[in-house]
Amino acid sequence: MQKYVQILIKSLKSDIQKKTAARCISGLVEAIPHFNFRDSLMSNLIPLMDSPDSDCRFATATIIFTEYE
Repeated sequence: MQKYVQILIKSLKSDIQKKTAARCISGLVEAIPHFNFRDSLMSNLIPLMDSPDSDCRFATATIIFTEYE
């Protein structure tokens, strides 16, 4: 599972894969809130709230506001 998380985080840096990676990470954090690598995933999602891509901003903001309500 750690390898999968590393691949997702690397994919966030790729313009082509960023949107898909953001959705996957958001889904993972939402589905398994007690996930071991949750803090790492969330810290990589937060910068996407300032993304020029509206889909990335929406996926990121939705999960962050849901998790920290």
